[in-house]
Amino acid sequence: MEDLELESIRLLDWMYDHGGDGAILSVNGYAALRGLTDQNAWTLGEHLNASGLARVLLGMSMRVDADLTAAGVAFVQQMRTERDDAAKRNSSLRQQMLKWLYAHECRDEKTLDWNGFIEAGYSHLGGRPFQANEVHRQAEYLSKRGFITSSTIDNVMDGCLNPRLKPDGEDCVTDFDGEVTKYMNRGGAGNGGHIGDTYNITDNRGNVITGGSRNTQSVTHGIDTSAVLKFAGTLAQSLPVLGLSEDAQAEVRAQSDELHAEASGDQPNVGRMRSLIDSLMGAVAKASTTAVGAIVTELGNEALKAITGG
Repeated sequence: MEDLELESIRLLDWMYDHGGDGAILSVNGYAALRGLTDQNAWTLGEHLNASGLARVLLGMSMRVDADLTAAGVAFVQQMRTERDDAAKRNSSLRQQMLKWLYAHECRDEKTLDWNGFIEAGYSHLGGRPFQANEVHRQAEYLSKRGFITSSTIDNVMDGCLNPRLKPDGEDCVTDFDGEVTKYMNRGGAGNGGHIGDTYNITDNRGNVITGGSRNTQSVTHGIDTSAVLKFAGTLAQSLPVLGLSEDAQAEVRAQSDELHAEASGDQPNVGRMRSLIDSLMGAVAKASTTAVGAIVTELGNEALKAITGG
């Protein structure tokens, strides 16, 4: 039995499906189905009994019987909910990938790809293993966010070959236990970070906009889109401190990039810009009550007035 914790989760899952009405289940029977020994069944029984998730009877000749406690039932139900939640799954996967890579680098072990992680028994959420396509997609995410670096080859996603931790990736593991969202939202982090009540926010082109220190005009086909550009740029730079989840941040970033591109184009579509601004302001309103959030909201209102004449 390679991983006691993972096998315990699988056993609890099995007991939930096969129990009910106080039925006592044979842990030896489960072990046989899994190709495990009676000694493994005994170890699993002791572990679950200590956890309080199951009532376990340890009998003669290594016989092990058990049923779920109320806490065990609640544990399985919560576990099943979480492993079906795409956001929780992505967040957990990123954390596990960074910690796995960190452990290998501490041992001076080279990682050619993520196959070792995929094949490892602990690479799962709630007993459901992570698939190769999930791992490769999150490797690309970690690469784009600056947590890892990798070799680049045509037709291979970034972050997948020869992955290595960058300083931000190592800091995320050592200081935040690999939790990417907490690291990205830490105080004083990145261009949109803050210390106390002092903020330094730049737009997509690197212009400091706090306090109106820069105001670049962009007039296209009679429409002044400078306020739209300022809003899009400020929002993108402020993401780390707005309290959004990783997936929400990615969606907002994509929309702000689209808005910036639309406003910078030769023939900006007012309807499309208004739709994107409304969507982005809705996301900010749900996520933030900070001073930065108030600044972004005010810039959004100014952007709407600029393109609608309101």
